Amino acid sequence: MHVRALLILAAIPLIHCVGPPPAVAPERAAALAGGLDHDVPFRTEQLAIDAESPVPERLLLSEAVQRALTESAEVQAALARSRRALAEAGQARLLPNPVLDVAFRLVEGGATPRIDVGLTAELAALLTRTRRADAADARLERAAHEVVARAIEVVAELRVDYAEVQALTRRARLLDERLAFFDRLLATARAKLDVGEGVRLDVLTLEAQRLELELESEGRRIELELARRRLLHRIGSPGAAPAFDVEEWSSPPPPPDAEEPWIAAALARRPDLLALRAELRAAEAEAAAAGLSVLDGGGAGVTAERDGDWSIGPSLSTPLPLLDTGAKRKESARARWIEARHVLAAAERGAVTEVRTAIEALRGARRRLGRVESELLPIEQQRRDQVEAVYLGGESDVTALLLAERDLRQAQERLVELQQSTVTAWARFEQAVGGAAVLRGGPEDETDGLAEEERR
Repeated sequence: MHVRALLILAAIPLIHCVGPPPAVAPERAAALAGGLDHDVPFRTEQLAIDAESPVPERLLLSEAVQRALTESAEVQAALARSRRALAEAGQARLLPNPVLDVAFRLVEGGATPRIDVGLTAELAALLTRTRRADAADARLERAAHEVVARAIEVVAELRVDYAEVQALTRRARLLDERLAFFDRLLATARAKLDVGEGVRLDVLTLEAQRLELELESEGRRIELELARRRLLHRIGSPGAAPAFDVEEWSSPPPPPDAEEPWIAAALARRPDLLALRAELRAAEAEAAAAGLSVLDGGGAGVTAERDGDWSIGPSLSTPLPLLDTGAKRKESARARWIEARHVLAAAERGAVTEVRTAIEALRGARRRLGRVESELLPIEQQRRDQVEAVYLGGESDVTALLLAERDLRQAQERLVELQQSTVTAWARFEQAVGGAAVLRGGPEDETDGLAEEERR
C-alpha cells in the first residue's frame, strides 16, 4: 500500500500535460512555393549523383522546376532538419526519468534492516517544461519555414539558369543567321569580281568578317554547353549529356502597378522572415525559462523509510544560490533574444528593398524590351535591307552594309539580353515576395503555406 502511494505521489508532476507539437507540412508548402501540384517527397536514402529519369530532348521549364525541387539535396537536407526539429519538439514534452534511490542500513545486533526509498524528479525540468516545449515548437516552425525558403531559392536559381540557356540558344541561332547572310554577300562579291564589276577588297573584308563570326560562334556554343551543364546540375543530372533543347522564350506577366501590397505580402509571408520570427519566439521562451536555471541539479519527489513501520513524505533538494545566482545565464538568454530581434529587423528591411528593387528591375526591363521590339529593331532591319539593296545595285561599297548589319546585330543582341533580364527580374520578384504560392494567391492572401490540414 505504501509503495503504491509512493508511486502515485511521484506521478503527480506528470499529470499536467503539454499539447502536441504544431502540425506543419513542409513537403506540401515547398511544392506550393515552386508551383507543383504534388508534395516534394522526403527521401531517407542518399540521392544518386544522377537522377534516374533521363533528360528529355526538349526540357520544358515546368519539368525543370519539378526536377530541381525533387532532386535538390539542399531541400532534402532542410526536410531532414525539419524532421529532427519535430523529434526535438516531442522530446521537449517529455520529463526526465525519475531517479530511484534505495538504501539498506544494517542495524547492530541483527535487528530488521532499515530501508530508505526515494523517488526524485529533476526540479528545473518540471518547472520549465512548458517553456522548453514552446521553444522547441518555435524551432520546429522555423525549420519548416526554412524548407520553403530553400525551395524558393532553388526555383529562382533554376529559372535564372534556364533563361540563360534560352538566351544563349537564341544568340547561337542569330549567329547562324548572320553566317548565312555573309555567305550570300560573299557569293555576290565573288560573282561581281569574276565579271569585273567588284573589287578584291570587298571580298577580303567579307572573308575576314565571316572568319570572325565563325570564331565567335564557336565561343558562343561553348558558353551554351557550359550553361546547359549548369542547368543539368540544377535538375540533379550533372552527368547527362548537354544536348537538350529548351522551350522558346515567353514573356512573364507584367510588373505590378503598386509596390505597397507586395511589400506587405512579403513581410507577412516570406518564409525566411517567418523562420526568423519563430526563432525570436524560441529565444523569448528560453529567456523566460533562464531564470529557473539556478535550480539545475535540484529535485523534488517523495521518500519512504522503513524502520519497523513505513513512513513516507515529500522531499526536496535544491542548490543554494551562493556562488551562481543564475544572473549571467539570464543575461545571456536575454542577449540572444535581443539579437534575434535585431536580426529580424535587418531581414525585414532587406525584404522591403528586395521587393522594390525587383519590381523596378522588372519594370525597366519590360519598358526597354518593348521599345527595342517595337521601335529599334524594325528601324535597324529596314536600314540594313535598304543598304543591302544599294550595295547589290552596285551603288556603294561593302563598308556601309557591314555597318548597318553590325547595328542590326547589336539590336538583336539587346533584344535577347532584355528578354533574359525580364525573366531574371521576374524570378527575383517571385523570390522576393515569397514564392509562386504568394503570386497565385495575390498580395491580400494571408495564408503562409504551412497551415494545418484543416486549413488547407
